[in-house]
Amino acid sequence: MKEATTRAHVSNGDMQDVVRIGDDVRIEADSPSPPAVARERRYLTIVFSDLVGYTQLSEWMDPEDLRDLQLRYQRAALTAMEDYGGFVASYSGDGILVYFGYPTAHENDAERAVRAALDLLKRVPTLKVNRGNESDTPLAVRIGVHTGLLVIGPELLSMGRTEFGVVGEAVNLAARLKEKAPVNSVVVTKETLELVDGLFDSEPLGDKRIRGLSRTIPVHKIVGAKYATARTRRMRRGATQMVGRQQESEQLLSHWRKATQGSRCTMVQVVGEAGVGKTRLIQDFCRRPAFSGAAILRMNCLELFATTPLYAVASFFWSRLGLFAEDDEAARSAKISAYLSGFDANTPEYSQVFSVSR
Repeated sequence: MKEATTRAHVSNGDMQDVVRIGDDVRIEADSPSPPAVARERRYLTIVFSDLVGYTQLSEWMDPEDLRDLQLRYQRAALTAMEDYGGFVASYSGDGILVYFGYPTAHENDAERAVRAALDLLKRVPTLKVNRGNESDTPLAVRIGVHTGLLVIGPELLSMGRTEFGVVGEAVNLAARLKEKAPVNSVVVTKETLELVDGLFDSEPLGDKRIRGLSRTIPVHKIVGAKYATARTRRMRRGATQMVGRQQESEQLLSHWRKATQGSRCTMVQVVGEAGVGKTRLIQDFCRRPAFSGAAILRMNCLELFATTPLYAVASFFWSRLGLFAEDDEAARSAKISAYLSGFDANTPEYSQVFSVSR
């Protein structure tokens, strides 16, 4: 297995300062192929997806046409899941099993799984079924997402082939959970919902009896994604008092004073290993009395949206303007125009920029 190591390099421009915490940042990139290990315990988020009415389709469709439809569905699922870091483990007819947290784990695997599932919901209806004289019928899907502890390892198949399978209640629960999902929807368990709290709108569907389990399971339907303000509030929740960062805080305060006294723009980077408290340092620094009258604008650059152009700026303004995904074009345009009019900037060009959906 190849291993790539990358160091973060920071330029020392005239308008740029650096506050460094600990050693240089290192990013360890593992190969996407599963590691050759006997077995290991992993805390994974499992996604199961099934097409609606697949058995009925197999009754009247020619096997070659059905296979073509199945391949288009699988390609759509593979793209949606891998875009968010998922590992498509297996296909079984119309069923698709995906791991988030294996072979590469992320701190937000549950969020990635839910976002990937919502993305797949948008892709599947574009896959049409030709019924001859009737108009093309869009496909529909049900998706279940659950998080739990599993054991993962190689399984021996015919002709000496192996594949990596998972064992544990969590995978069985995820497989049955999708049966409780309404058509074209994503449902999650309490375990997954707690990990994405504040990031998505959800509706409780009540306690459901899951086939094969002796207890009922609380099930929630994911309605849609929230925006950056919810993420910020979630990061602050349950925070403890920060200690041992007085020197770094004083450095930041010194840069602030220089910027205000010289009336110039200054950019400061806070650099450090993952988990050492960079975000927390900035949060506590912004709560200092010196900033009581300052206008603090927060934007989040997330690795999850690295391929989305201007995500940080777009999410900030969507929150500031009070835009929602369910707004129709007229409501969205009215909010944008009202906001831009306050700056005498209500032009078609600016309106188009703000209208871009995430």
